[in-house]
Amino acid sequence: LHEIKFDGYRLEARIEAGRVRLLTRSGLDWTKKFGKDVPAALGDLPVGTAIIDGELVVETGSGASDFSALQADLSDGRDDRFVFYVFDLLHLDGYDLTRVPLEARKSLLAKLVPEDDGILRYSGHFDENGALVLRHACRLSLEGVVSKLRDAPYRAGRSKNWIKSKCSARQEFVVGGFVPSTVSRQAIGSLVLGLYKNGKLEPVGRVGTGFS
Repeated sequence: LHEIKFDGYRLEARIEAGRVRLLTRSGLDWTKKFGKDVPAALGDLPVGTAIIDGELVVETGSGASDFSALQADLSDGRDDRFVFYVFDLLHLDGYDLTRVPLEARKSLLAKLVPEDDGILRYSGHFDENGALVLRHACRLSLEGVVSKLRDAPYRAGRSKNWIKSKCSARQEFVVGGFVPSTVSRQAIGSLVLGLYKNGKLEPVGRVGTGFS
């Protein structure tokens, strides 16, 4: 099954008797970073105890998540645009669900989350061909797609059960040199980049820098 990939902060929400903590993948408590509304929405869910996997994002006008906007809001102390998308349920009212198939965990989670497109939103999925879903996601300027085995148990950390496909193509290059600026004698015009192919460094072009 294929879910839309978000560009935000992956967080684990731990709910216990209305008290909510938002933990990073490394176990840091970031609850206070994101204001009161997201924890309040999670605390209002009809659960006694729960562990929910999700991603906190800021969405642009087009509906796509924007990591730069999220970082800017955090820097400015702004918390009115945060949305928390939930996509997995690991524990519910005393029951460990990590060995339950993903599709069943998602089905339970969907029943807990309001359908009003508020602060808390359920991350649905598509059953169509993955390449087709990815093409449509990229046309909508979304981050990409996460494809998951529908019958897989939950595994912490990186797993072959998940495959991320991004819309933005990225590559690492070697900086081989620079070309002086034609405008200023005190600036760099562009960097000359290369890429190793069969053990040989080959030029791939130049990029502007804005460097002094």
